[in-house]
Amino acid sequence: MIWFLNGKYIPSHLALIPIADISVLRGYGVFDFLVTYKQKPFMLTEHVDRLFASASKIGLKVPYTRKEISGFVLRLIAKNKDKAKDFTLRLVVTGGVSSSNLFPEGKANTAILIEKRMPYPASCYNFGIKLKSFEYLRPFASAKHIDYLTAAVEKRKANKAGFLEVLYTCDGRILECTTSNFYLVQNGVVITPKADILHGITKKVVLNLARKHFKVEEREVLMSELSSASEVFISASDKEIMPVIKIDGFKIGPGAPGPVCQKIMTEFKKITRS
Repeated sequence: MIWFLNGKYIPSHLALIPIADISVLRGYGVFDFLVTYKQKPFMLTEHVDRLFASASKIGLKVPYTRKEISGFVLRLIAKNKDKAKDFTLRLVVTGGVSSSNLFPEGKANTAILIEKRMPYPASCYNFGIKLKSFEYLRPFASAKHIDYLTAAVEKRKANKAGFLEVLYTCDGRILECTTSNFYLVQNGVVITPKADILHGITKKVVLNLARKHFKVEEREVLMSELSSASEVFISASDKEIMPVIKIDGFKIGPGAPGPVCQKIMTEFKKITRS
């Protein structure tokens, strides 16, 4: 695959940054992640805007404009168009090499990694998935930064135990999953956490679709509300919308994908497949 690094399009194995980059030494950097449909990037403008917003929240300057980043993405897809039917793209801005080994000094590295998109099994959508809860509040939760240590450790353990995702909770509140947003349904109302989370681009689409057919509430969501939830589902760029049938050992509703989730899944497919 051909990747982008600091203004150049090069083979992926040559896309290297210094080990002294503070993204390596301190975990200082941001990224965004998007997918293509028919090789067209989905919600590109929104993803690029979020990349810049994340960088601003941690005091990191992106060395290119939004228009330039979007152009790099489109050209990178064109250069790899024969490699796969569809792609995932990861936009990364690092802190760069720093004399203090801590603070950015305007030497950020900018990379775009493109890979073949690998869909999840159909069973995840037809029968639902399981979540494992874990008490954790991400630092700088509204920024998509590169500190995914907790996600990497806990998701690996959860996957080995048969759970697809880890659900972060804090003081009895439901927040988000490692790489997904969370929703539950009560009496036909779609409810999703509002604070202390990363607001997904897919989530924005999901809520716009949901409001056309259901009442929507963005608010604090408590773990205790799971007992009255008829449905639970998650969303993410790579997962789209995925029904959840169990959290820890607790069965959600009848333990099968529900009508609200299925309706939103259908409407989402109409947009992305058109």
